[in-house]
Amino acid sequence: MRLLDSAEIVNLTTNAIAAKAGISIGTLYQYFDDRDAILDALTGRELKGLGSKVMESMDPAIPRTSEERLRLMVSAVFESYGGRRRVHKVLLEHALSQRRARLNPLFSALSQELTREGRAGPRLTPAEAFVLTNAIAGVLRAVVTHAYPSAQRQALEDALNRLVTGFVSANAVKAASKR
Repeated sequence: MRLLDSAEIVNLTTNAIAAKAGISIGTLYQYFDDRDAILDALTGRELKGLGSKVMESMDPAIPRTSEERLRLMVSAVFESYGGRRRVHKVLLEHALSQRRARLNPLFSALSQELTREGRAGPRLTPAEAFVLTNAIAGVLRAVVTHAYPSAQRQALEDALNRLVTGFVSANAVKAASKR
């Protein structure tokens, strides 16, 4: 991770990784086939952490309002990708460059949670959950891949919260008017 903070991904080599880790290249190859395998492992670790935080924010066993859950979800995304933006940018770009979409399991789980019967707060249709999760994904990608000053993090988080809560509230009003 420390190398990703300072090196361009094209200059990142298994030799440099082994040297930084203080191990031999042979030892590195016992665990990873190549540089992409290392990047895949790092990406998987970061996405697992993000997924855990997002799904924890939606945990129905913890009494929260719908708005609190959504705010915690947005906050979890920003916390996960806020501190080491350069590392996250490299890992996210790596994940997006792969044929398999590494972020899809997280967004699928979030979509399922938003459409789940009996969840706290308004239940979304599959189409609404798809739109909302992909709107969040788009903002996440943009925050990571664009040069937003870290001083704007709170403003971006607040704006995304307004988008998410406004979308969910509008759908709740629409559902209530159909009853």
